[in-house]
Amino acid sequence: MTAGRIAFLGVFALLTWRARDTDAWIRAAFWILFAYLVIGTAWFWPWYVTWLVALAPIVGGRRATAVTLTFSASVLIIYVLWGNHLPFDRESLYPLHNIVAFGLPLLVVWWQLRRDGPTAEPVYAPARRGEPAGA
Repeated sequence: MTAGRIAFLGVFALLTWRARDTDAWIRAAFWILFAYLVIGTAWFWPWYVTWLVALAPIVGGRRATAVTLTFSASVLIIYVLWGNHLPFDRESLYPLHNIVAFGLPLLVVWWQLRRDGPTAEPVYAPARRGEPAGA
């Protein structure tokens, strides 16, 4: 068993254990799927992210939306490398490919967790009193 799969099992166990109601279960399903796609799976294609795109509006938070949009955009590099119409060897780009495709969404998760503010509020939430729109 690889370290990624062990880490995924830890995330799965923690989020499943903490889900006590339907809303928490849906949020946990989103983050479990995200963890599986980023660190747990050994075989990945960019269209797998559409499952997250379907769950993100149901979860409805800024964090889920930011992660889904970043992941949806970053995994498209796989299609660029798959065609291999580049003037250099494909294997030399795999580390860069993995950093862009899977590292950027993890960086967004890290940034969202460190950020203060209403990350659990819906993206469409109205501005609070005294705050400018879009803040």
